[in-house]
Amino acid sequence: MRMKKIACGLLAMILTLPAALPVASYAGKFSDAAGHWSEFYISKAYNNRIITGYPDGRFKPDKAVSRAEFIIMVNKTFGLDRIDRGEFIDFKDVSYSSWYYNDISTAIAAGYAGGYNDNTFKPNSPITRQEAAVMLSRLIPEGKKKGNLKSFPDSKKIESWASDAMAKMNGKGYIGPYNDKMIHPADPLTRAQTAKILSEILDNEDIVTRKTVVDKDGTKLTTKTYVGNVVIDEDLEEGSVTIDNCIILGDLIIEGGGAGTITLNNTRVARAIVDKDDGSVRVVAKGNTIVGKLEASESCSLQSSGKDGLGFPDITIKGSSDVKLKGIFPSVKISGSRAGLTLESGEIKKLTVMSAGKHSDITLSGKSKIAEATVNAICYFHGQGTIAYLIANADGITYETKPDKMLVGLQVDRPESEGDEDVDVTFKPKNKDEDVKVSTKITITFNTSMKKAKGGEIGNSDIPNFVSLTMGSKTGTKVDFTATINSAKKIITVTPAEKLTKGTRYYVSLEDEALVNSGGNKNSGKSIYFTTEGEAPSATPPAVATPTLGNLSLTPSDAAVTASFTPNTAGTVYAMISTSSTAPAKDQIIAANKTAAANANTAGTVSFTGLNANTRYYVFAFLRNSSGSDSAIVSSDTTTTISEATLSGLTLVPSGTGGSSLLTGFSSATKIYNVQVPSGTTAVDVTAGTNTTTNVNAVITIHGTTGAALTGIPVAAFGTTSVVVRITADNKTAAEYVINVTVAP
Repeated sequence: MRMKKIACGLLAMILTLPAALPVASYAGKFSDAAGHWSEFYISKAYNNRIITGYPDGRFKPDKAVSRAEFIIMVNKTFGLDRIDRGEFIDFKDVSYSSWYYNDISTAIAAGYAGGYNDNTFKPNSPITRQEAAVMLSRLIPEGKKKGNLKSFPDSKKIESWASDAMAKMNGKGYIGPYNDKMIHPADPLTRAQTAKILSEILDNEDIVTRKTVVDKDGTKLTTKTYVGNVVIDEDLEEGSVTIDNCIILGDLIIEGGGAGTITLNNTRVARAIVDKDDGSVRVVAKGNTIVGKLEASESCSLQSSGKDGLGFPDITIKGSSDVKLKGIFPSVKISGSRAGLTLESGEIKKLTVMSAGKHSDITLSGKSKIAEATVNAICYFHGQGTIAYLIANADGITYETKPDKMLVGLQVDRPESEGDEDVDVTFKPKNKDEDVKVSTKITITFNTSMKKAKGGEIGNSDIPNFVSLTMGSKTGTKVDFTATINSAKKIITVTPAEKLTKGTRYYVSLEDEALVNSGGNKNSGKSIYFTTEGEAPSATPPAVATPTLGNLSLTPSDAAVTASFTPNTAGTVYAMISTSSTAPAKDQIIAANKTAAANANTAGTVSFTGLNANTRYYVFAFLRNSSGSDSAIVSSDTTTTISEATLSGLTLVPSGTGGSSLLTGFSSATKIYNVQVPSGTTAVDVTAGTNTTTNVNAVITIHGTTGAALTGIPVAAFGTTSVVVRITADNKTAAEYVINVTVAP
């Protein structure tokens, strides 16, 4: 006998233990299932331990399934009941002691079920076909096609929130029409329909219950439902992984990967945890990807391509992590101290700095925006981006760009502009520390954001110009290192190129007044030392020092830049100049053919000429010693100046006399001349000259007329007549010379 209502279903659930609920009676044979259209599916679901019968031996196939029963069946189908992933829930109608509490908690944690706006779950209400479709659609990947809902006469009865889910489930063949050719979205889902849907899901979907570990570059996971955790292993190192059209109900744990990115495409993740110890990892959400919750414990870059902010709707940033964001982000919370958050582009709808998030740095780049920031701990906002509304509930909040609107709590100091305070700097290891690990990294931390004293943002390549690491003494052997500065421009991390020597004293020095904060306050020079662990080597190290260049400083003029340097050993300095900030390779620098021999600890220079005025130039240089060893490439940048256009000569004679010039003692640096002409003079002739080599495309104007000579300039018989001579030239500022002419009595 075929039932009139043949459904394709939604999420499944299993019945559990209370007296009023069905319990297993005997091996899958129910007195009311024989001959029912769903008998095959009931048997299959029973054998897979998804459903059970009632004590009286019946299955009651046409009975409606409650929301709680459906959740239990679904958890059984996907194996979620075997994994302790529940979280605390506080629905008004779901008590902690209720028989369905744990299963509903698990469904909420897995991200496929939710409650109503009145904070209820309605566990005992029948679940409708469209509600079931929404839940199930969050548990299985997209199919090759979606159903055409308009083909059903009652398609307009499908709620807007269920439309996509119904189309997906219909396209995959799990929910179809009744015999009347209608889809019946608001009808209760029956036990028979549930058995059919869940049995077909088990047959057709690839459900992975074990933990999945990804450790190979280029791995692609596609079209699977992962119930267990998916771990991007640290052995992946800087490799890339793509997860396409998958459902991850467990945790996505990211411990590896790099700038090559972890790409999530049309994928739903219940929770992601970014916990890569060494370096940053980039995670990109594309298409319809939703990561329900993300916790960042280490450095990472998150990018969401969706305009609706569904990629990463809920981000929590732990203490000391450094997180960069691009895209739209509905909610971001900072839950630990000294965290770093940079919004490189896009918008954070709501930022919350929790009371434990003290001393965190938030940087807003370019035109990025925070719609609302609730700040419950001392923290610092940097950058040119905007904060539309700042709610300040703590003292000590500073900003670089003033928020559009502020609400300040009672007995709380009003946030202030960043940079008013003096510059303070701390080092780690601390001064005079002992037993420091030979693998240590050195940090230099400023209390405010810093920039170069001569102007411009601090780049990683700039750091060796004002920070040095030496062995034995402040003037001892220089130690090669790489260095980075964080996005807030407050923390410099120095990483020695090799492990330090045991039992040895090292000095870290910061150059005086090399940096400045937004308030115009410069740093003071400071030097600390620390001693590494263990005993010093008994053998004396070779006297030949590793070549280092260091102290590269630039002196610009209008058409030239002079680069000055102080090498630590004899050799040859190779240098090149460019308008690009991109660092070249060493062979490119050598090919530029700017070289200078250098003696140890003796300053040298290299000059670059024929440059354009008022142009930013970047100089890259390195030292090669006599044994062929190279130093690291150092760089610096500067802007050429604009000099003044000049005259090379200027004469004045009374008109028609042909005599000698009455303007004597001409100098290109002197701009005003006083000349007296003979009695009766009514006009004068003025001639000007210039060096066209140094004044390219020069234009001379005399008394308002263009040209290098002008005759018959009228002069007053009484008083003073001023004749103005003006010169302009390419890449020069204009200059004016004034001749004040008086006629003798």
